[in-house]
Amino acid sequence: MTRLTILALFALIVSTSYGQSRKEIDPASYKKILKIKDVYHVKKGEYWGIVSKKGKVIIAPNYNRILRIDDGYHVEKDELWGIVSLKGRVIIAPNYDKILRIKDVYHVKKDDFWGIVSRKGKIIVAPNYDQILRIDDVYHIQKDEHWGIVNKKGKDILANVEEH
Repeated sequence: MTRLTILALFALIVSTSYGQSRKEIDPASYKKILKIKDVYHVKKGEYWGIVSKKGKVIIAPNYNRILRIDDGYHVEKDELWGIVSLKGRVIIAPNYDKILRIKDVYHVKKDDFWGIVSRKGKIIVAPNYDQILRIDDVYHIQKDEHWGIVNKKGKDILANVEEH
């Protein structure tokens, strides 16, 4: 009888702890729930967020729009864009009018000027330029009629020179 009691208690403990670690999404908590790939896009009030299949909030519902990209999400808040990782870490705060991923960096646009931000969120070239073109392993940057060249780390190779 004691062996049966011990087995019953063990089964009860295992089933109880399993139920507690497996949290479900509460539909009453959200205005909309959309399953996209392996996560849920949830809308609370007027804002969207991301919740895992287990119910863990990955991205709190703070954004007007969330779009999936290869290594994370483009997030839009009040018409400004940022990048959040798949695990929910803000890589680039939503401060930019436009973000384009080009090769291994993001080209960001703020107030009609372009800059470059690394995929880890470090500003390589501040958004102060009319154009930025990547040619081979360097960036050609234009401000007004002047062009310059910077390396991948944002260091000047050729300071801005006037076009002739």
